[in-house]
Amino acid sequence: EESRDGEQPHGSFMRRERRSTDPQHRYFVSIKFWVMRVEKPLGKKLFSEDQQFRQWWLWLIIIGVFVMVVAGNYSILIARERNYPKFEREIVIFATIIPLLNLLFFYIYSFQTVITDEGIYYRWRPFRKKYKEIKWSNLLRVAVKDRFMKGLGAKYQLGYGWTHQVSGKKGVEIEAGGSRVWLGTQRMDALLHALEKAGIDYVPDGQMKQKSSL
Repeated sequence: EESRDGEQPHGSFMRRERRSTDPQHRYFVSIKFWVMRVEKPLGKKLFSEDQQFRQWWLWLIIIGVFVMVVAGNYSILIARERNYPKFEREIVIFATIIPLLNLLFFYIYSFQTVITDEGIYYRWRPFRKKYKEIKWSNLLRVAVKDRFMKGLGAKYQLGYGWTHQVSGKKGVEIEAGGSRVWLGTQRMDALLHALEKAGIDYVPDGQMKQKSSL
C-alpha cells in the first residue's frame, strides 16, 4: 500500500513512503527529492565565487574545432564549379553559426557559489535563474576533498550524486537530507573561512564523520 506524498519541514524535501502489505514484514522505503530553489541567496553573504571555463587547453580545442569547421564550410561556399542543391548553402551557413554559438556559450557559462549565514547556494549561469539552496538546518556533513572528478560541468554520477566542477580538483562534498553533492572551488581557503564564520564544522581531507555542531 502506497501512502500519500508528504512534504518535509522547511519545504526542502518531498518524501514518498511505501509500506509492505505483509504484516510480518513492515518496512518503509524512503526516497527523498531535493527540490528547493530560491530566487536569490538569503541571509548575510559570507562568500561568493563565480567560476568560468578559462583553461587554455580547453579553449585550444574549442577554437581549433571552430576554425576547422569554418574553413571547411567556407571552401564549400566558394567552390564555383559546384551546383548547389536546394537549401544547401543555407545549411552550410547554419553549420558555421553553431560553432560560433558554442564559443559564446563557453565564454559566458559560469558556476556561481554563495555562502551565507543561512545556507549555501549555487547555480549555473545563465541557464539557471534560480539558486539551489542547502539550508544549514538540513546539513548532515561537509567534507573537504582534493580529488579529480571525471569531466567538467554539472553531471550526475551513479552511486555518488551530482558533481559541479569548473577547474582543478579541489572541492567540498556536502550531504544533506539524503542527497550528496560535490561543489568544486578555486578559492578553498576563503570558502572554509566562510564555513567557520557560519559556525559549520567541516571534515578535512575527506575524513567521514558526523557534523558535531552548527
